[in-house]
Amino acid sequence: TSNDLSILQSTFTQGEASGSTGSAYGHGGSLYLFQSESVSISLSNFTHNSANKNGGSFYTFESEDIVISYCVFSNNNGFDGGALYISADTMGTEIAQSTFETNSAVNSGGGLYFAENIDSVTIANVHFTNNMAIEGDGAGAYFGSNIKHLEIIGNHTSSSLYHFSHQYSASDSLSYSLTNYS
Repeated sequence: TSNDLSILQSTFTQGEASGSTGSAYGHGGSLYLFQSESVSISLSNFTHNSANKNGGSFYTFESEDIVISYCVFSNNNGFDGGALYISADTMGTEIAQSTFETNSAVNSGGGLYFAENIDSVTIANVHFTNNMAIEGDGAGAYFGSNIKHLEIIGNHTSSSLYHFSHQYSASDSLSYSLTNYS
């Protein structure tokens, strides 16, 4: 378990995570965070990273308060989440003023993949360009079920951007605003 983590003005390039089928390895080409609290990543670049499982450049599992700002994720690839994979039971993710370009996922979430049961997601003023979900959905971002609060504001995209996998009942409390610019 790691607690506070701050990454500032860093470059992660040509990282590779590999693991065999059934193995816990192979996630997060450059970063793998497990039960982290208060993660801040700013003014950093993630390029040409790969994972044969999820999160081509960055994978986080059961973490809290993830803030990513002024970062560039380019030319990364993974199975789900070409650049970034946010796993189930993550509490609070904010991505702002960042760029996701030319990332690819074999399955879903060419740029971003958000699994199920996530407490809060905010994506503001993010550019998504030329990302691909080869066999699945969400070239820019894939959102699993049971995301309690979702805000998507002022983003720019050059392709089919979002896929929502929601199966909500009347008692669920999902709220989101969608204001994007092509």
